Amino acid sequence: MILLISATKIHQKCEICKLLVAIHLMLSGFHFSSWI
Repeated sequence: MILLISATKIHQKCEICKLLVAIHLMLSGFHFSSWI
């Protein structure tokens, strides 16, 4: 994942980072909801 992000352009990196964060939050949503 890090290699793919670093290989992309700076502008695209921001969008990809947001997508990765969104997916990570969705996958870990149960953990966050349990903590809340």
